[in-house]
Parts: sequence; C-alpha cells; structure tokens
Amino acid sequence: MKIESITIQGFRGFNEARTFTFHNALTLIHGPNSYGKTSISEALEWLLYGVTSKVEKAESKDEFKGCYRNCHLAPSLAPFVEAVFVDGSNRYELRGDLGENDQITRSFNGSKVDNWPLGFSATPKPFVLQHALKYLLWAKPDERFQAFARLLGLEDLDQAQKDFTSLATKPEARVPREVKEVLDNASRIEASLALRVPFAAISKALKKGKAGLPEVYRLLLAEAKKRAPQGTPDDRLGLELNRQCEEARSRVLGGRLSIEGFSEQDIKANADDEQYFLSLLSEEFASKYMELAALDTVSSLMEIAQFLGVGLRLTERNPDICPFCGQDMGSSLLEHVREQHAEVSRQTEHVRGLTKQRAELESLLTNLETRISSFHTRHVRKAANLPSSESMMAQIKTILGTQNEHHFKSLEKAVQQIEPSKQNLGKAYAKVSEAFKALNLRIGSGTPDSSLLKDLAGSLNTYIVTARSFSDLVANILQPVTDVIRILQAEIDKAAGTEEIAALVDLFQHWGTMKKACAIRDILEGLKDLKKSVDTYVASTVYSLVSTDLTTKVMKWYDLIRTTVDPDVHFNGFDMERTKSGELKARRIQVKAASYGKDLVSAVSSLSESKLNALGLAISISTNLSKDCPFGFLFIDDPIQSWDDQHETQFIEVILKLVEEGKQVILLSHQSPWLDSVRTRCRMLNGRYYQITGYTRLGPHVQGTSWEKWSNRLDLVDAILKDPGALEVKMQQAEEEIRLVVTDVTSQIYLRHKGQWKDPGKLNSKDVARLLTECGVDSGLVQRIVMTFKTTDEAHHVSSKYQPDRQRLRCYHSWAHELGKLLDDRKP
Repeated sequence: MKIESITIQGFRGFNEARTFTFHNALTLIHGPNSYGKTSISEALEWLLYGVTSKVEKAESKDEFKGCYRNCHLAPSLAPFVEAVFVDGSNRYELRGDLGENDQITRSFNGSKVDNWPLGFSATPKPFVLQHALKYLLWAKPDERFQAFARLLGLEDLDQAQKDFTSLATKPEARVPREVKEVLDNASRIEASLALRVPFAAISKALKKGKAGLPEVYRLLLAEAKKRAPQGTPDDRLGLELNRQCEEARSRVLGGRLSIEGFSEQDIKANADDEQYFLSLLSEEFASKYMELAALDTVSSLMEIAQFLGVGLRLTERNPDICPFCGQDMGSSLLEHVREQHAEVSRQTEHVRGLTKQRAELESLLTNLETRISSFHTRHVRKAANLPSSESMMAQIKTILGTQNEHHFKSLEKAVQQIEPSKQNLGKAYAKVSEAFKALNLRIGSGTPDSSLLKDLAGSLNTYIVTARSFSDLVANILQPVTDVIRILQAEIDKAAGTEEIAALVDLFQHWGTMKKACAIRDILEGLKDLKKSVDTYVASTVYSLVSTDLTTKVMKWYDLIRTTVDPDVHFNGFDMERTKSGELKARRIQVKAASYGKDLVSAVSSLSESKLNALGLAISISTNLSKDCPFGFLFIDDPIQSWDDQHETQFIEVILKLVEEGKQVILLSHQSPWLDSVRTRCRMLNGRYYQITGYTRLGPHVQGTSWEKWSNRLDLVDAILKDPGALEVKMQQAEEEIRLVVTDVTSQIYLRHKGQWKDPGKLNSKDVARLLTECGVDSGLVQRIVMTFKTTDEAHHVSSKYQPDRQRLRCYHSWAHELGKLLDDRKP
C-alpha cells in the first residue's frame, strides 16, 4: 500500500490547509529547521495511530497536552489530517479530525469508524524519525526488549511473559478477589491456631500443605472430642462445639449477633423471582382476570340448566304431565322445554371455562404469594441478628473497649443504615400482602376489579425496588460488620473461656476453605517453575530471531551505509545476555560491536554517534521491509545528521536500493545541497521535489520544484544527438527526456499563470494542449509540442516498428527549448 497525498490543516506547524502529492517512487521535501517539515511526518503518524511517537515516549505527557492544534488556527476551524492511499486498484481516503483532549475522530472513505480497517496497528511503523533512531539502542534493557518484540511481531509473547512474571512474583495482586479471600481466611485461621499451645500439632501439620490435611483433620477430631459430650458422633462434633460457643456468647451479649451475605445461589434466586413476579402480572393475566366478571352474570344459568335437566328426565316416564306441578303438558310445550334446555346447556359451557380460569388464576396467585414470601424471608434473615436495642449496643461497646472504638462506630453506622431499610422492606411487603388479600377476595366473589390488579402490580414493583436497595446495603456493610463480629466474638471468647473451642469451630466451618487454600498455594508455588520455563522459551525464541534473521537483515543495510574509509569499528550483530552458567537471560538483548576482529563491550558504548545513527537507520529500514509490513512507503526524516560527506553520498545508494525493492520513499531534510545530490543520482526516477521557502502564521509556504532543470535535460538530449555512436537505447532515452521536459515545463507554466500545480507524471498530450492553451501559449507552438507525444509516449517504445530518428529528435529539441524559454521569460 502506497500513499498518494496528504492534506494538513491546523495540525502542529500547519495552519492553512496544505496538500502534498507524492511520487510513486521518490519524493523529496526540503525545509530549513523549524519550518514545519517534521510536522508532515507527525501529521501522518497521528492520523494512522492517534498519537505521535514523540508524545508517546515523552516522560512528561502534561507538557504535550494540546500540542497538536496549531495556536494560530481560527477557533471556528477544526484541525484535520487527510490522506489518500492506493493498493493496486483500490483507493482509500482516511481523515482524522482533532477534537478535545487531543482525541482523534476517524473517517474512512467518508464514513466514521472507531479503528482503521486496513491493519495499520501492525508494526513496524513506516517512519524513520531522527528523534527515534537511537531509541532501541539507548533504551533501558526491558524497554529495549519490548521495542524489539514489537519489531519482530512478538508483542503477544512479550505480554504473556510479563503476565506470568507478575503472577509468579506478586500473585496477591493478580488473583481474583474470591481467591484472595480464600487465602486471607486460611491465613487468619492458621494464625489463630498457631497462638494456642494445645494446637501446636495442628499448626505443624498445616505447614505441610495439601499433604498434611489428612493429619490435620485427624487431630481436629481428637481435639473436638475432648471438648464435646462423650459419644458425640464425628459428623456432629463441629455443630456441638459451635452450639457451646453460641450459648456462651449469647449469655455474655444477651442475644445472637450475625450477618449473612447473598451467595451466588441467593443472587440467582432473587433474579429468577423478580423476573417471575414482573412477567406474571402481564396484560394477558389482567385480561383473564377481568373476564371473570361474567361469572356473576351467567352463574344462574347453571341452576336453570340443572333444573330443566331434572324435569326432562322425569317426563320420560309420563311426557304429558309436568313433573313439578302435575298439570297437563302438551307436546308443543314439552318441545319448548327441550329447546330451552339445549340453549341453556350451550351457554353453561362458557361458564365452565370461566370457572376453570378462575381456579387457574387462584393457583397462580397462590404460587406468586408463596414465592414472594420466600423472597422476603431470604432477604430479612440476612440482617435478622443485628443488634436492634440500645442495651445490646451498649453491651457491645463495653466488650469491644476503647481499643476497638473505630470498629464499634462501623457497626453503629451499619445498624443505623440497616434498620430504616429493614422497616421500609417490611412496609413494602405489607402493602403487597394487602393487595393480594383484596385481589383474592374479589376473585372468590366473582366480581373482579381492575384497580386492585393495578394496586398489586404497583406495590409489587415498589417492593422489588426496595428489596434491591436492601440487598445492596447488606453487600456494602457485610465486610465491616463481619470484621466487627469477628473481633467481638474473640473478646467474648476470652471472657467466656471458649477461645480454644472457637478456634476449632472456625477450622470446622472453613475446612473447605483450607482445602482450597492448599490447592491454590500449590498452584502458585508451581508458577515459579512455569515462569522459569516461560523465560527459557521466550529467551530461546528471541535469540533465534535476533541472532540470525534480524542480524542478517540489519547487517545488509548497515554495510550499504558504511564507507571504505571507515575504521573497522562497527556493529557486529545482536545477541542475548547470558548467566554465568551460560543460560540465556529472557529480557536482555545485546547490541554487539567489534574492532578489527575483537569484540567490544557493546555498540552503544563503543560506536560513534554517526555509526549509531547509521545502525538506527539500518534497523528501521530492515524491519520496514519485512513481509508482514502493510506499508509500501517509508518516511525518512533528516537521516544524515552528524555524518561526513562519504556517508551522505553512501546513503543515496541506500535510497536507490529501497526504490529498487519497491518501496515508496518520502525523504525530508534541511540540507539542500545533499538533496540536490539525491536528485542528480536519482535523476532517472524523475521524482517529486517540494521546497518549504518560508514560514508565517499561515504555516509553511510550499513550492513544487522541477526534479531537474529543463535546460539540463535538453543538454543531455543534444549530447546524445551529437554522438554518432548512440544506439537505439540512447535515442529512446533522449525521447524520454523530451517528454519529461514538456510535461514538467507545462506544469510549471500553469502553476505560474493559474496558481495551481499539476502533476507532470500524469499529463498526456491532451492535458498539455489544454493547459498551455489556457495559459495563452501560441497555438502553433502548442501544436508542435503535441506532435512530440507521437513518439515520446512510453507506449511507442515497446513497439517492434519503433525506429529512432535523429532529425525528428532535433525538431523535438528545438520545440521543447522554445517552450522552456517561455518558462524563463513569461510573467504570470
């Protein structure tokens, strides 16, 4: 993927919008220092990644806040960066708008997106920036490793190793809350047992971990039997000791004190109940409920049907006599009675359906009432044993003493919060119960009232909200109240002489916790071995990549930069640090150097600044040419700082090599003479050259410049024509030079006359004719210039019938020279 253009407004050094169109192979941008040149690469960096490397690596981010927006941009305007990328026949437009807090809003082909869909998050980034060249070399060991991991595509491996290291060295900071609670409880129980001499054997067995648990349980049962009534079954020992503790505590305290949290099972049951409550009181339920009103209207039909049915059965013996009054009854009257009975029987079918419906509704409401009762009980029992009287609170305060005053205040605050919440919950439940009672009465009487159903739904909704508030409060006060209760129980046990029994009860009640804690500790201990294995794997993986593949790639480009007159003090590859025993250190990458065949301490401490600069360039270039790099372009910013003439010249060969390998190069520099040398050496590329000629509040003043003077190109054509030994290839080159002169001069004339720049590389004969005509060029000269395209067009050079003609080229040379003179003489 290559970059076609970039437009910048209000970003860093740019105020007014400026557009740079890039050549497919090589674009040069010259500008003195502080003229906004680096802002071009920073703008693209920010567009692609939402942050520049300079800001990303800054130690003090505060100093860079707001640095992206140009301070002279009008408040009504928004800073933006827009770039066009091409990948084969696909063309992508990316735009980033700068918002508050330096945030970027992305648009892809005109539509807003959260992230670019083109894989721009991949490394390496397509920038060789002066401030970042030596970052890999001067970085701290761990930072250097992370940087190399990004270059090698090992970010996931790097992160996995850091996670393993963190978990193995500081597991308490990484394990889930539930696991930490298990470990904390186990440590508390172990500490309590260790304080008591009778339990020394239990404490010793606990230190064996999982292997010692059977012995711990055997000793636990033995100690429990000493303190329980003779003959107490083993499975009842814990319950019996707990009963003894609770009785002793109640005698001292005057009541029981406890709080329960909502377990996962409780939370699920609450959620299921709430969903059931709300779904049951639906419109369908209300509709069926109101249909019961018909029962009162048609209930007499059942009696009529029964009466007529009995009469018809009696007339079967004597059809002429009425069985009830004994009067004569004709056939017509009997038929009428039969018809009346049939009609009433049909109507009673509906009545039977309503009766069944009433029974179903009564059953649903009974089930609903039962579930609400269980729901309510599940809630209120959690805080049922918190102190509710002033006398008990006073007793608790006395037992805790002044040394635990802050714990007492925690309990006091919790009680003050929970009591009103309990009362609200009780009132809400009472209203639900009243609504149930009223509704059931009406259903039983067969006279339903829709307002009663609304009352039930409303009171039920209020109750659910109140219950949620209550459960949230219980969750909030659970830990502080539990801590107070534990301290209080310890003080009471001291006074009641039940400390040892309480310690055994604690172990009984948390036996499952102790088993979990042992398993967790075994796992955490095993993490040390796992960490060592991970470190070894990471080190060997990185070593194989940096010592062979990366070293080979970087050395290739480093050798292109070094000169023959350099002293033999150079970069000598990458390696991994090792321990005294020869094992690889996982996160220690070495940058080696050698002097005349002898190893030096390191490249960082041994190489000159210019050679470190060359090494940084070689690393950046080699990684950008990896097959995983999504970019076909490379921005290189001021690469030759601190270099001598030989290295400057040598680096031009590096640029040519990059272009040969298909890389689109955008080269930025403040050194105009060196860029002129680049143009001369790369003249056949006919790239693009921008000069930043000035800088004002509006930002950089940018001027497009010819890659080479038209007169120099025509001099080359003249030299070829005067060479009698010039063969077909040379003549083709001469015609190519003519075409370049024509398109480039046309573009420059149009820029001077119209103030708009046209890309010379995209101009054909029709474009040239139109542009020159618009600029008022003599029509005869325009026609002659257009004639040059008959053979200078690249397509003609591949024809088997193509034959170079010196006389024709002399005409082209003359016409192109005439056009060039217009560029020199003509005023805008």
